Amino acid sequence: MRDRSVLATALMVAAAALVVGCGGSSTNPPPFNTGTAVPTPTPTPAAPTPTPTPTPTPTPTPTPTPTPTPTPTPVPAPIGGSAVSISLTVAGSSAQFTVTENNYTGPLNASSGNCGGIATFSPASGTGPSATFTVTAVAAGSCTIVVSDNHGGSVGVNVTVTTTSGTISGVRRKPH
Repeated sequence: MRDRSVLATALMVAAAALVVGCGGSSTNPPPFNTGTAVPTPTPTPAAPTPTPTPTPTPTPTPTPTPTPTPTPTPVPAPIGGSAVSISLTVAGSSAQFTVTENNYTGPLNASSGNCGGIATFSPASGTGPSATFTVTAVAAGSCTIVVSDNHGGSVGVNVTVTTTSGTISGVRRKPH
């Protein structure tokens, strides 16, 4: 009987092993094809990592070139003369005078509204900053020669011509 009992125990162990294997409590799949296909999931590709945009390097602001300060045009000095009066004593005699105006390169024009018959002058005009004029005596009298620039400046030169006339006698005076 002992053989029977060993056989019965072995059958029970085998049956138990069979039941446990079919009950799904095992972690191994059954060794045979069940006829149902189970798809293996395909991994979803990850979204591409965006390529970082490089931060632009700022362009340096150029240093502005300073604007040069314009050099002011010199303002002409007041017009003046070397003589404000000229005296001549003999008809035909002459004298010169010079008119100056610093920082001025324009015309210096001479005029004489009341010198006709008393004196003449030349040239009629000169160019600044300095011009020289010649006055020639004609007859006794006084007049003014005015020299002016082109922006309202002027200087007057007074001319006086004195002439004496007379005769020299060879007769002596008698004493009184």
